Amino acid sequence: MGVKDFESKTKAKAAMHDLQRLGDQLAVLSLATLKTFDLPERLFDAYEVLSRTRGHEGTRRQKQYIGKIMRLVDAEPIQARLDLLNRSTHEAKASFKRCEMWRDKLLAEPEAVEAFCAAFASAERSALVRLIAAAQSEKALGKPPKSARQLFRAITDVITGIAPKVQIATEEAENDDAR
Repeated sequence: MGVKDFESKTKAKAAMHDLQRLGDQLAVLSLATLKTFDLPERLFDAYEVLSRTRGHEGTRRQKQYIGKIMRLVDAEPIQARLDLLNRSTHEAKASFKRCEMWRDKLLAEPEAVEAFCAAFASAERSALVRLIAAAQSEKALGKPPKSARQLFRAITDVITGIAPKVQIATEEAENDDAR
């Protein structure tokens, strides 16, 4: 073993702790999600056992065992898949927050409809105005927020880009009827 191949005991322990943390991050995922990671069979079986383990000490020992198995596995593809999963989760949360912000703004400020339509060309102004008015009247009468939910769904569809597909499908159906 040459000087170039030398790894200090501290670095080796840090690497093992990193693998243990990766294993802990995977432990909170469902077994169905773990199947998408294409884990080695031995590692996946260890997670199945962990999912059935109830006691604190048993869980701790099983997680340590998973950490031991992780040392024998190439962790880079697993970490990359976990990063991708976390990024898509963060993007979904950010998109949801953005939709909530627009819904609240549309319900509070009448001029926000123009700003929303300017920001999203696929938004139908008349449908938004109708949903906003219905949601505001429901709130004033103390009724369940059915229209507010519909407004939120419409905003989500516009922001995520679903609305243009629906609109295109409707236009195609109208064109087929005209023929």
